[in-house]
Amino acid sequence: MRQKDYLMRSAIRLLAPLALLGLLGTSCNRITYEGDFTPDGQYIGSSAIYFDHKQQADTLTNYSFGILPPEVEVHEVAIPLRILGDIPDKPLTFHVVADPAESTAEAGVHYAPLAESYQFRSGAVTDTLRVKLLRSKISADVEKALRLVLMLRPSDQLKVAFERDNKQIITFDNYVAEPFFFQYLPLGTYHRLKYLKLLEYYHSDPDELLDSYWNKGEANRFFISCKKVYDYFAAHPELGVPLDFDPSAYIPFEE
Repeated sequence: MRQKDYLMRSAIRLLAPLALLGLLGTSCNRITYEGDFTPDGQYIGSSAIYFDHKQQADTLTNYSFGILPPEVEVHEVAIPLRILGDIPDKPLTFHVVADPAESTAEAGVHYAPLAESYQFRSGAVTDTLRVKLLRSKISADVEKALRLVLMLRPSDQLKVAFERDNKQIITFDNYVAEPFFFQYLPLGTYHRLKYLKLLEYYHSDPDELLDSYWNKGEANRFFISCKKVYDYFAAHPELGVPLDFDPSAYIPFEE
């Protein structure tokens, strides 16, 4: 009898999780679609626009001008859009605004002012919103990034599809920290412009620069690059970059 009770309890323990999974599966199949959707999930409402976020991480775009050459003054952020409903046979108007409560970036200062209205292209269900970030007024000494929070707004041609997922966040800065290895370079006192100029010879890629620094086979090229940095700022004293060390002595021969 005890053995029979034990077997019964064991069977219950094994079957209980399976029963729970069955209930969960049943509940998942009982999603209720309301509003502009049919009971089986088909959208039947008027055309509606939304930010095309494939995953949660897509709601945030981060960008830094920091390591790029000073000549790079503008960066264009491409934000994917999509509409629900029929493929439009003509351009459809929609609006975009910056959330003043959550944005720290200023229009016309840190980014190009948004247009009063935009046109979603005809013949497609996807399009791209383009926002230009402006570098010149972004401090190179401030590490904290600026923040621009965009929201879609409806028109008489397009409504907003998902109010709860109606934000695109862009964070951007112009900051670059002094690299730990700069003190070992034949360039003397650190200056941000020295570092940026040196990076130009390595596709503005700090990793490529560091690899060249450690690679003995790259030594001559590396020191020639440092000499080019020195010569550039020697020819442009108006930039105020200190030249307290000439790397010429490290170059065994000229290219």
